[in-house]
Amino acid sequence: MPEAMQRELSSTFLLTKRRDLSESPGQPGRGDEDFFPSLKTRIHKSTGKENKITITNDKGCLSKEEIEKMVSDAEKYRQDDEKQKDRIAAKNGLESYAFNMKSTVEDEKVKDKISEEDKKSIIDKCQEVITWLDQNQLAKKDEFEAKQKEIEKVCNPIITKLYSGAGGMPGGMPGGMPSGMPNFGGSAGESTGQSSGPTIEEVD
Repeated sequence: MPEAMQRELSSTFLLTKRRDLSESPGQPGRGDEDFFPSLKTRIHKSTGKENKITITNDKGCLSKEEIEKMVSDAEKYRQDDEKQKDRIAAKNGLESYAFNMKSTVEDEKVKDKISEEDKKSIIDKCQEVITWLDQNQLAKKDEFEAKQKEIEKVCNPIITKLYSGAGGMPGGMPGGMPSGMPNFGGSAGESTGQSSGPTIEEVD
C-alpha cells in the first residue's frame, strides 16, 4: 500500500491501567506517569485490576472504498501515461522518416543516381505526410502507424532500387539510413570499406 495512504489510516492508542493488590481501594495510590501523543495517564497502584481504554484517531481516515478508488485511479493514470508515450514515439518516428527521406533524395550526391520521376514521388509523398503531421499533432498512435506504412510503401522500393544500383548507399547520405528502411543484409557492410585494423604478417 502506498505510504501516502498509510498515513491517512486511523491510529489506535492502547492505555492500560494496573492496580496493585497491596493497596486498598480507598487510598489515592501511588503511580508512574506515562505519556502518549496528546495523552497523559497516571498508573495507580491500589486494586490490582487491569482496565483497557482504546482511543482511535479517526481524523482524516479514508474508507476502504476511497482507498480502492485511489489505487484504481493510480493504475489508470499509469496506463494513460504509457499510451501517451507510445503515441508520441509513433509520431516522432513518422516525422523523422519523412524529413530524412526528403533530405536524402534532395541531396546533391544522389541526384544522378535517381530518376526525376522517383525523386518527385518521394518528395511529394513526404511533403504530404509533413503537412498532415502539422494538422494532426494529436492524432492517435494507430493513425501515425498507418501513415508510416503509407509513406514506406512509396519510398522503400525507390530507395531499395537506388541502393542496389549504386552498389551500396552513396557515401555521406544525410542522416544515415532512415528508420523503417528495409534490411539489405550484408551488402551494407561491404559498401562501407574494409576493416581499419592493422595487418599483422608472420616473419620466419
